[in-house]
Amino acid sequence: MNYRDFLYGDWELPDYIEALVHTKEMMRLRNISQDVLPHFLLPCAIPNRFQHSMGVCHAANLVMAHNPCLGEYEKRLLLISALLHDAGNTPFSHVGERYLRTLNGCDGESFLGAILQGSESEKIIQENGLTVDEVVQCVTGNMKPLSDVLNGSLDIDNCDNVARYHYAATLGSAVEPSVFEIVTSFRFINNRWWLMPEQCLLDVDRWIHARNRVYTYIYTSLNVRSMLHRALQFAFEVGQLKLDFFLLDDSKAFEHLLTKCNPLTQRIARLLERWNFYEEACLVVQKDPSPLVISLSDNWQARARFADRIAKECNLPQVAVCVYAGKGREKRAITVPFVGIDPPFKEKTDKDHSAYRLGVYVDPQYAQKDNLTHIIKELCENT
Repeated sequence: MNYRDFLYGDWELPDYIEALVHTKEMMRLRNISQDVLPHFLLPCAIPNRFQHSMGVCHAANLVMAHNPCLGEYEKRLLLISALLHDAGNTPFSHVGERYLRTLNGCDGESFLGAILQGSESEKIIQENGLTVDEVVQCVTGNMKPLSDVLNGSLDIDNCDNVARYHYAATLGSAVEPSVFEIVTSFRFINNRWWLMPEQCLLDVDRWIHARNRVYTYIYTSLNVRSMLHRALQFAFEVGQLKLDFFLLDDSKAFEHLLTKCNPLTQRIARLLERWNFYEEACLVVQKDPSPLVISLSDNWQARARFADRIAKECNLPQVAVCVYAGKGREKRAITVPFVGIDPPFKEKTDKDHSAYRLGVYVDPQYAQKDNLTHIIKELCENT
């Protein structure tokens, strides 16, 4: 099977990868967005998790081609793990993960094991001399050192994710980062992954800047993301998000929120469907986050209580307020070593300098209420 990728061009899939591509576990990823927002809530054509997974698998193949010291077992394990690394994603990806984690302690990567057990994919995995547990361990970064190239500080997953989103959203700079140049620079030396700087240094620097642009763009739609969070929260709290919900794709999960959940969830889902998004009432950005911002970032239940408190203080309906809080992901510490040098951007990347954000968003019909913004700012800044 020949697969054409807009980042890499044509790729002839190995037979065992083609067999996995046709499974329902991979088909589901065609309708899960690479963003946390489903495609119908995005202003541009962001790729889906299937396309991204194919890209990561291709990147794994390129890595193995440049590391003949690794054998057939390592190659099959890395390619299969790369292809399936997002198959455990919930609908709405990292937004949905928070509720799955509260329900059963799993995130998207560790949920992968439950999805693969007894599946079509498990049979193909076993036919290739592997187990589901080995694949999950590789995906979650627990089969070191091999898994570091898939789950590390600068890995083939992150390389493809940033470059694919950056290209599709046309966030562009004059030159896109070349994933090909980065992934073909990985070398497995002395039981550790290294990068060859003469080949990839410029493209790693471009990738760092592209990542910053991607997340800066993502943070322009925090109101929409917060609405989706709030809709899920109301449904979860009354037991309307069972385990089966997390096996759905984006479209089926949104239909569940829209037609099978409580009135508060349905109201927000209808507003989202019509692109009638909440308006920003307050946005606080902090390099040195306050205890409030840290507590809200770490706990969705705390964010829900804070949104309820704002609604009460402002005499608004509970459903009219949603809150975002989180640490930015536009900066990332890169710890993978470069052969022979410290890269010139090392000081920018050896620490995570990302800011925290606390945003409050209000139903448009209440956004012009007297003193609303002042009250909310006081709550956000002085609590």
